[in-house]
Amino acid sequence: MIHLFKLLEERKFLWKKYSHLIFEEKRKLHNQFVKVYKKYCIAADTLFILALLMNFGALFLTNIMVAREIPQNQLELREANPVQARINNFKMAPITFIFGMITFVWLFGWVILTLIYGYHRLNLMDVSGLYMMYGIIVFLVIVLGLDFLNNLGYFIGWSLAK
Repeated sequence: MIHLFKLLEERKFLWKKYSHLIFEEKRKLHNQFVKVYKKYCIAADTLFILALLMNFGALFLTNIMVAREIPQNQLELREANPVQARINNFKMAPITFIFGMITFVWLFGWVILTLIYGYHRLNLMDVSGLYMMYGIIVFLVIVLGLDFLNNLGYFIGWSLAK
């Protein structure tokens, strides 16, 4: 029985030793890869920050929380643009509820996106991973950029209509 415990302890020690060596080798590969493709990594970081800023701008530029009474004395809450609110007969919700609810939900999303990006950025070791990261970032920039430009268009139209 004692021999079994010694064997298990020895295997546990070897597992820790080799997993640490693998971690160090991955870290070396990552550092070498980032040295070679430094400009690409900086551009990816910049695009990711740009995507988050566009989403932040779209959120605070025109998104508001609106409410409309529907039959049976129920209250319907939605996130909408001011122009959409006027067209669809919604009323503005109180200002504290507007920014508190929307900001909390989107802040959670931004944290999740940043953590995922940071994990993949720190584990980047080959060109195929770089291409995959660029594909995802370009998709985010396009989607969030279109959302920002759409909201900017609503805001400009609303400002001109006043």
